[in-house]
Amino acid sequence: METVTIENEILRVEARLNGATLCSVVDKRNDEQLLYTGCDPRAWEESDVSIFPFVGRLKEGKYTVDGREYRMGIHGIVNAMRFSARQISAEEVELSVTDDGETRRQYPFRFRYAVRYRLDGDRLMTTLAVENTDTQPLPCMLGGHQAYRLDAIERADETDTSMNSIVFAQKTYARVTLDEAGCFVAGSEPFVVDAPIPLGKETFRRYPTLMLKNVSGRVEVRRPTRTLVYDLGEVPVLALWSHDKFGAYVCVEPWFGQPDTVEPNPELSQKEGIRILKPQENFSYSYSIAFGERTE
Repeated sequence: METVTIENEILRVEARLNGATLCSVVDKRNDEQLLYTGCDPRAWEESDVSIFPFVGRLKEGKYTVDGREYRMGIHGIVNAMRFSARQISAEEVELSVTDDGETRRQYPFRFRYAVRYRLDGDRLMTTLAVENTDTQPLPCMLGGHQAYRLDAIERADETDTSMNSIVFAQKTYARVTLDEAGCFVAGSEPFVVDAPIPLGKETFRRYPTLMLKNVSGRVEVRRPTRTLVYDLGEVPVLALWSHDKFGAYVCVEPWFGQPDTVEPNPELSQKEGIRILKPQENFSYSYSIAFGERTE
């Protein structure tokens, strides 16, 4: 597995060239692995996903461009691609990929997609960027999917993560509702956050993916031993996800886009949440996580 590394006096971060995804985030002060490293085969065997040019699932795995049908898997195409690395400094690296013949069979557009990781003290900043290198408008979505470890008690029938919680700065949101299978958008409803939301498995049985619209500002994942502080800026959708029985982790996922609706328009440019970039136009989004110090 080819990787690139950035580090400073506090953090050491490794990312894979395949997919530009994180595979390690270590606090050097106590040698603690902060990232969930796919260590529980009963749960999820990944650590991170690169999401572009679609978020989530397409209905029946297909869509159209000008009436012509194409097929694409969950979260798009770049997660399976090999990125090129540009080491900017010891504390910063940019991983990028461009379209090729295989991508154009799934997504008939020319693009450059990049993921940049930068360290600043105990903060890791991630920037997701897309450039339309085509002569036609580029319809796209993008998002983050990093999984971080939670404190847990392992039981035979379930991983108990109920001692962890997430705290939002805002109190009132719209929650995206999903179909019975938890795959496609059915609508939305008001959602009030008047207390920390437990990150136990019961939450993820009730909400297989908890998707909140128009989240901004500070979000805190509170472990008994550490607090992770997310600075998200403003995102159209924030998704919280974990396996509903096993795995000591949570994914806090900022999305510019969303999965297909229950009855979608097949045309990609008409999908809800799609962003249209003009030829040569760029779009980027940055968010950071501050890891603080362990409290025990």
